[in-house]
Amino acid sequence: MTPKFRAWDNGMEMMVYQGDDEIYICFDGEKWKLLDYNRSHLETDEYGMYEIEQPWEVENIEIMQYTGLKDRKGVEIYEGDVLFHPLQGRRKVYYPYSERVASYGLRDIDNGFGSTLQDSHAVWEIIGNIYENPELLED
Repeated sequence: MTPKFRAWDNGMEMMVYQGDDEIYICFDGEKWKLLDYNRSHLETDEYGMYEIEQPWEVENIEIMQYTGLKDRKGVEIYEGDVLFHPLQGRRKVYYPYSERVASYGLRDIDNGFGSTLQDSHAVWEIIGNIYENPELLED
């Protein structure tokens, strides 16, 4: 599976998904960048090449990776999502669950206890994320 990402732009207060029509999320070996590929307003140089606008400031974005899992409604689960289960309540998705295992975890919002996000993801439902819905983190 090719890794997928989304990014929260703190300055514009909006979520950007990799593959959106005009935005590309990439890592250049040193830092994360959001590149604007909307070329309709750009001129080409003498060689017919577009000049890509500068990426948004890295300090203003939060990168979240797709877990490779979907919730019970088929919605992709990313780091930072808040999931709900009728019996277990609300949990925040985070990475890594532990220093020894490369897996995503679920942090209980009410008491802080952690567990892994595994095959049981199909019983959970995404109700928001920590950036667009910070009120979900309140007790």
